[in-house]
Amino acid sequence: MDAVILAAGIGSRMQNRAKDTPKCLLNINGTTLLERQIQFLLNNQIQTIYIVGGFQFQKLKQYIDSLHLQQIILIENKDYFTTNNMYSLSLVEPFLKGKDFLWLNGDILFENEIIQEILKPSFQNAIAVDATCYFEESMKVSIQNNQIQAISKEILPSNASGTSIDLYRISATASFDLFLKIQDLLKENKKSWSEVALNAILKLHSFYPCFIHSKWIEIDDIEDLKLAQKIF
Repeated sequence: MDAVILAAGIGSRMQNRAKDTPKCLLNINGTTLLERQIQFLLNNQIQTIYIVGGFQFQKLKQYIDSLHLQQIILIENKDYFTTNNMYSLSLVEPFLKGKDFLWLNGDILFENEIIQEILKPSFQNAIAVDATCYFEESMKVSIQNNQIQAISKEILPSNASGTSIDLYRISATASFDLFLKIQDLLKENKKSWSEVALNAILKLHSFYPCFIHSKWIEIDDIEDLKLAQKIF
């Protein structure tokens, strides 16, 4: 299985902490976000990791080169300023269409157990879900009969079953429809979220919640960064 890390964003809410560096290279107690993600993926037999960068791409490239890992392929989203992560995900279609893969955002910090859980054989299509919280700006999920019915930022608290932590497992079969839907949506709006395409294929493929019970955090702003440094 392969994986893709989407890390092209600007990190505009990080004040000066991510002004001159990609957010995925923020240091959390001696380890960058990206290094932690790479370590966990490789520790769990992920064969190739595709990283889509954009903002401060040369700094990201220098960092990746310094790791000397043949399993990493770096891809540049040259239009990062005028697009969103759906466009970034579309750039790996030539590599991942027709394959099983994990997809995650470059600004999430989590524990190794979460990767281990979502890679269990019981899952083919899965979304890592924290059922204990609801964040207004995060992707929420609606679940019925242990199956994901919807994923969106617009799901109301009364209808939400939990929060997506931005870690997804996509089967080879579902990948065809996912990338097809992405191409359709990009014709209308290049600033859309990848999860809009994912939500659109939920009627075609069964996606299941991978409920997590380990620590995680999405680092959107300076307060998230401070909290991450306390709990990890």
